[in-house]
Amino acid sequence: MTGTRLVGRCPEMAWLQQKAGLAREGREQVALVRGEPGIGKSALLEAFAEDCAAAGMRVVTGCARELERDVPFALLGECLGAWDPGAAASVPARIRDLLAGLATSPWKAEDYAFSMADALAECLDTWCVAGPVALIVDDAQWMDTASTRALARAVSTVGLPLLLVIATRPGEQATALDAAFSAPGRPAADITLGLLSDEAVAELAQARLGADAPSEHLETLRSAGGHPLFLTQLIAILGEGGDEKSDEESDERSVGSTARAGGRAVAGSLVDVLSIRVGSLPERTRSVLALASLLGSGFEIAELSAVVGMRTTELLAPVQEALAAGLLVCEGAAFRFHHELIRQACAEGLPAPLVGALRLDAAKALAMAGAGVERVSEQLMLADRLDGEAVRWLLEAGSQLARRAPEMAIVLLSRARAHAGPGADADQRIDRALARALWADGRLAEAEEMLRRMVSRDTEDAELALSVAQLCYEQGRLQDAIDACGAALAEHGGHDPLHGRLAGLTALCRFWLTDDAGALEWGARAVEAGRRGGEPRAVVLGQFTRATAMAQGGSYQEALDLLAELPADVFGDAELAAEYGLPPYLIRGFTRMELDLFEDGDLDLGLGMRESENGRAMFLPWYHSGRAAIRYLDGRWDDALADVQTARRLDDPLLLQPGLEDFGDIITLRRGAAPSRYAHVPGRLLGQPRYAFNRAVAHALVLEAEGDARAAFDRLATAWSEHSAIRANFTHPLIPELARLASVAERTAEFRELVRSIEQVARHRTTAPSALAAVALCRGVAQGDIEQLIAAARHYQQAGRVICEAVAWEEAAVLHARASRTGESRDCLEEAARAYGVPGAVWDISRAEARLRALGVRRGVRGRRDRPKSGWQALTPTERRVADLLGDGLSNVDIAARMFTSHRTVQTHVSNILAKTGAPSRFEIAARLPRPRG
Repeated sequence: MTGTRLVGRCPEMAWLQQKAGLAREGREQVALVRGEPGIGKSALLEAFAEDCAAAGMRVVTGCARELERDVPFALLGECLGAWDPGAAASVPARIRDLLAGLATSPWKAEDYAFSMADALAECLDTWCVAGPVALIVDDAQWMDTASTRALARAVSTVGLPLLLVIATRPGEQATALDAAFSAPGRPAADITLGLLSDEAVAELAQARLGADAPSEHLETLRSAGGHPLFLTQLIAILGEGGDEKSDEESDERSVGSTARAGGRAVAGSLVDVLSIRVGSLPERTRSVLALASLLGSGFEIAELSAVVGMRTTELLAPVQEALAAGLLVCEGAAFRFHHELIRQACAEGLPAPLVGALRLDAAKALAMAGAGVERVSEQLMLADRLDGEAVRWLLEAGSQLARRAPEMAIVLLSRARAHAGPGADADQRIDRALARALWADGRLAEAEEMLRRMVSRDTEDAELALSVAQLCYEQGRLQDAIDACGAALAEHGGHDPLHGRLAGLTALCRFWLTDDAGALEWGARAVEAGRRGGEPRAVVLGQFTRATAMAQGGSYQEALDLLAELPADVFGDAELAAEYGLPPYLIRGFTRMELDLFEDGDLDLGLGMRESENGRAMFLPWYHSGRAAIRYLDGRWDDALADVQTARRLDDPLLLQPGLEDFGDIITLRRGAAPSRYAHVPGRLLGQPRYAFNRAVAHALVLEAEGDARAAFDRLATAWSEHSAIRANFTHPLIPELARLASVAERTAEFRELVRSIEQVARHRTTAPSALAAVALCRGVAQGDIEQLIAAARHYQQAGRVICEAVAWEEAAVLHARASRTGESRDCLEEAARAYGVPGAVWDISRAEARLRALGVRRGVRGRRDRPKSGWQALTPTERRVADLLGDGLSNVDIAARMFTSHRTVQTHVSNILAKTGAPSRFEIAARLPRPRG
């Protein structure tokens, strides 16, 4: 069967089989198949899918549809069977929920795109653990943008036994697909299908028409020029004995020459041949197929019934005739045209002037039959006009369509706006729906402009004024948002629910502008107004912002107390998070971290990360930043680096990446490999101002490594004095480094001035062990007080902050050495080396040893036990645990659940394991994993 269908395609089939073989070995592959319409791409993919299934691969197929190019995730939903009621139960739950929620969820288009790609990556990972997977996509030139991006993100995972095959027509779209699915070091392989050779044509003729077929039949087939679809349609006609068409009719339609078969005319172009095939059917069947062509390449029988205006039983005969003729094929509960060119041939039966009107009627019929909003909209997009009924439908379905397919909503609502005419009541409703669609599509400036025009026409509409302020906020124009809130409050301040929400948004903006006092004041107003007006969202927004400002100001326990007063469901409130970008888990996680409650803080950050994966991706880098900070402080530096690496693959609208990279550079430097990018960096802030301390510490350590400890001290002293964001994060390791550099650079006199401000800040801060330690350390260095330094080390030890503890022990060792207490100094140095050794801070150990040697104190002789750079012994404890779980057959998703992290972080560990061990795939990790004997 496969051999007959694929005459002349042995080289192409062998090429694909070679890619499948590599995928089965765990070497992820992407293959692009190019070819003109009808050249045989679909037949090749169908045969290859059967071959993959026979080889034990899981085969997932999908075909993009021309009418669905603007429907987000249309192709992805088809691949997974989400649109087939009979197969919907097998769709992974997370993807099913996301697709079902597209029309009702508050998330924006970009949030959904990330969540869908994330869910697809989880799905592919789970499937690939069970066995190799072949994902085959046909007609990708019509693939919707959302599916393209989701697939490209999902298949970027390395080491999976996954083969992605994409068939497309040549042209700009093929080039774009090649770029989308290529990665550094892994370009998408591609092949182009050509015409069949004369030998292949003869072989096909013999296989289909028999060895005794007339010689003139072979001549007729050769006139097709080796085009597969042309050949198969000619063979169908020849097998039926030709077709009763006059030479005049044939010449009228022919693009090429006309051949003759058995005394009858056979048109010499593919268009003619397809017309003959369709024209041979009964008139009623041709009429049904002509109307079916309006529905695109595929349709359900209920849709066809609605559009044609016939009962299902009346459609039985026409559909069976089309199936028997090979013009339609059955796919589960739906039907599709055997080829797009066949659909176009069927559509020729429709009078061109009527097609636009027929599409409008089709849209109305589908809407009456309860079809999905995107299915109705596909027809309206191609209709020549919109009438009042269509506009009314758009007004009812506009909000749902804006969430499901915002680009389609924008086009249709713009057309509806022109139909309604200025001044009409419907015009106001259309404008509001259009603004929401622009907002959902991320076209915030256009949405704001439209809403401002509406506000100028209708000053009584308070919700419009609030929407303008929210749009300013989402675009990062915080002062404009505050001004818009102020203007709205002046106009509508008596309306308490609105007053509370406007005050809450003002508080949030002031917080992001680092005006913590203003955030506290406006947050309190929001709470008061919300309670008075019965608006719980205003209360939550105000309370949350107050808690956040308190935490940023160092009143961590008070912040936790305020967060505890929030309703429990706030921590999973998707609408609140979508509207204002509130991340309650994030704030509580950071607050607990500052209180040295690392385990609880890590739990919150993990929960928030899981929540953000399902809708608020903008906060994911922040969650990774928090987890990296905890791991930096408690000495799990390899895990901190994994969070840094993982965050690099994420979008970063909050500009947290520079601070995360600084974390990575601090670790790299302290492990003995100083980065050079800070050598000439000025003291300006990059990225989020609140995280400037990472840049300051990294730059100072580079300066110290270059031998300029005084400049390093000046860098940190300036940062402390000038940046309130750093003083707010009182327990950050900047303070220990500032104290240590004051001692190293012999700048204790100047440091004493800073200590006063540190003590003043401390009076309003928490009594957490790390806060007590910071004050004791600063006093110990400034006053030369050994007891304070020992107390600082003990407090840091209690807090679990090993690198800070090491600094305190180092300074205690220096004071003992200066007082000629060599034994005590050596003991403290050993404690410092032990603490520095936990995260592998070899640069700090060498630096501290050199510093104490200059004071006459040496450690005992010890052999260095550095971890190897490659091989199984190079794996960190976390990487070893991941490798063990891979060996147990777990997917990234399962491992992430076991380790309470994200599957992206697990993938980072897997990538590191592959690089260190040289294993080519996840399968090889499991196969080569050294196991304990016995």
